[in-house]
Amino acid sequence: MDALAMALHTVLYSNSFAEVVIKNADMGGDCDTVGAIAGQIAGAIYGIDSYMLHLYSQMDDCKKERYEVFLKAFKLA
Repeated sequence: MDALAMALHTVLYSNSFAEVVIKNADMGGDCDTVGAIAGQIAGAIYGIDSYMLHLYSQMDDCKKERYEVFLKAFKLA
């Protein structure tokens, strides 16, 4: 319950996906769970933008060319 409340709080008081990510990363504690919840909510609100695509391109899986599922999901959206 606390993770959901904290995630909703960070999304409510943010203006972009990047701001949500930064607030959750700086939070400490159980920031991975809160960040996962807040990231899903922020993604639903703000959608996929160039910043999110940049974050995905920095991931290890993208460097190993295993991001076909993400690209298919992006095309469907």
